[in-house]
Amino acid sequence: MGIAVTCAGESIGMMKRLLILFGRYWAEIGNRLAIKPPQQIVEANSPASDVARATQAAGSPVNLFKQAPRATVQEAIKAAYDTADAAGGKPPNIKELPAAVLPLLEQKGYSASARYIQELGNAPAFKVRRRSPGKTLSSERRARQT
Repeated sequence: MGIAVTCAGESIGMMKRLLILFGRYWAEIGNRLAIKPPQQIVEANSPASDVARATQAAGSPVNLFKQAPRATVQEAIKAAYDTADAAGGKPPNIKELPAAVLPLLEQKGYSASARYIQELGNAPAFKVRRRSPGKTLSSERRARQT
């Protein structure tokens, strides 16, 4: 019986050493790769942490909007071009389009990625509403003055 206790004691000691080594390894590698230890991952996935993330003031903003359907994004793109036309300003180019469309979507409670907005904005129906490549407002003003 004394042998079993010694073996059990040794195996517990080995387990402690392994856990310590694993912890050190995880800390070293995890810090380099910005990986959370398993316990923090479990805590980060708990419902309480979801509420904390949603209500936190500091850090990155949490996007609580639903993914916008294709038709809604297309309506928002059309509205962005209509607004630019009504104001008499230049219509947004393909790179400026997400900045013009996202606030319109957020007013309706939706969100979409900039890439998705640009993909839908490349449709021929919207392409004709943009200025042609190469022409700038400054170059057109200079052409009118001469």
